[in-house]
Amino acid sequence: MHSEDEARNRERKALISDHPHPREHPFLRDAESARLSTELLIRLCEETGRPVHILHISTADELPLIADAKRRGLPVTCEVTPQHLWFVAPECYETLGTKAQMNPPLRSAEHREALWRALDEDLFDVFGSDHAPHTLEEKSQPYPKSPSGMPGVETIYPVLATYASQGRFSYEKLVRMFCTRPAEMYGIKSKGRVEIGFDADLVLIDPHTHWTVDESSFHSRAGWSPYHGEQLTGWVQSVYLKGKLAAHDGQPVDGPKGECLVFED
Repeated sequence: MHSEDEARNRERKALISDHPHPREHPFLRDAESARLSTELLIRLCEETGRPVHILHISTADELPLIADAKRRGLPVTCEVTPQHLWFVAPECYETLGTKAQMNPPLRSAEHREALWRALDEDLFDVFGSDHAPHTLEEKSQPYPKSPSGMPGVETIYPVLATYASQGRFSYEKLVRMFCTRPAEMYGIKSKGRVEIGFDADLVLIDPHTHWTVDESSFHSRAGWSPYHGEQLTGWVQSVYLKGKLAAHDGQPVDGPKGECLVFED
């Protein structure tokens, strides 16, 4: 579930200024909207016994609710995105404008720091990209007509690897939250581990390469990235799908031409 209280969001639209700016986004879709929704989801989980997965947590207000639910053994899981760990309001809205507009919004340093503490305490189960490839033309509309969302698929690993290289969390945690845990949560057989009997879906990376994000080199229909110009650490060298080389050095490789990856004792 995407966790925001839609009724509250609609009510708060009336609070928009006479000269709207993207910096108003986290005010209009405030932390209380997220807290109310997450509180409701946990209550429904408790009443029905059904598992609930809460996407892209963005506020400090939700974290105690989720921590309490987990302590009580409720089947509640949750996700955090690199965007909410990286960007901070209001600065991101001043520099990126509508490109920083996403739901739930990018929030203040107080909320971002709380997310980092929760990540350190292993509250989050998985990382998510929340990929939304709106084009530059779409995002250039004046706020609030501009659509919410930003591309994230092609940068999610390098951003997370950059944090790992800085010692913010371990590579083991990155693999667990990015590969192993998602496969377990969704019951995806033969995925998420490097083991006999599992599909050889592998990403070979150079964790030491420093590079600068150039949005013109990406493949998404969006044609832009909020990380454009940022220096990241960690380069994806090759991608294998079921043992066949599918991409190398940022470019796709045709299936029949892909070499097969073989492990030997």
